[in-house]
Amino acid sequence: MGHPIQQINEIAYSWASHIKEIQSDGFSHLLKTPDGCLLVDPLLPEDGNLSAILEVGTPEAIVVLNQ
Repeated sequence: MGHPIQQINEIAYSWASHIKEIQSDGFSHLLKTPDGCLLVDPLLPEDGNLSAILEVGTPEAIVVLNQ
């Protein structure tokens, strides 16, 4: 399996994870700025590899927009 995180632009990264309960993919994002990293709607990558997220940066805050 390839690297689960795709860089969208210079500060934004994204990855998809399948959500069994709704039979659909959910998307998570990480924003990396000079002030730190922010996770938006974080889901565990499908391969379970948290180290791939930490390679981009250590999240300092989490925002949950989906319910």
